[in-house]
Amino acid sequence: MTDGNSEYIVQLNNHGIAFDDDVERVARLREHYQRRDWIRLPGLISEALLERVMRGIAGAQFQDFTHPDIKSNKELQLGDCAALKLLELVMNNAQLFQFLNRITDCGHIGSFVGRIYRFDSQNGHHDAWHDDSGSHRRLALSLNLSSDLYEGGALALRSKSQKGRVSMVRNTVLGDAIVFRIADSLEHRVSNVTGAHPKTAFAGWFRSAPEFGEHILNKTQTLA
Repeated sequence: MTDGNSEYIVQLNNHGIAFDDDVERVARLREHYQRRDWIRLPGLISEALLERVMRGIAGAQFQDFTHPDIKSNKELQLGDCAALKLLELVMNNAQLFQFLNRITDCGHIGSFVGRIYRFDSQNGHHDAWHDDSGSHRRLALSLNLSSDLYEGGALALRSKSQKGRVSMVRNTVLGDAIVFRIADSLEHRVSNVTGAHPKTAFAGWFRSAPEFGEHILNKTQTLA
């Protein structure tokens, strides 16, 4: 199926979710994930929904952020803005969770949590190898929200036992997403952005726990 110029197999939109249940495409996606530990989901966000998100990002302020639990990581992040709330809301979709489990055999997914971040070449933004394991994380996602074509900024994946074999995954199409495996045996990083345009992405984790309702309750209590 298509939305504008983007083919999709699963797509989040203003009304919920849509699927292209092509059996062969699903089988190829499963096989690719088992071999490579990642899949690409083209057009995961519909054009109409993407327009709302991009308007929200354009009016929001990024802040410097250094991850306390990842050595040598520095980026820009958006706070709790409307665009972030919208993306978290639509990503916490039970049908999407079931679809991803069908593709990856990751087991039960209860909720998704994410952030909007930016890397650029002017401010020394960089990432270190890390595994993201723990905190009930099953899968990671990176959704491209860059309005201009950026250089560098690829997702790098490798096995901890074979560190010389690195898979580089570029995701430069607005609204496309990469989903990849979280495991103690794997680690990943984002390569440096090298060109004039920054990389902006929505990134986060599909988790077995907490359930989405409990996650929202915990956030509300934290902010109170």
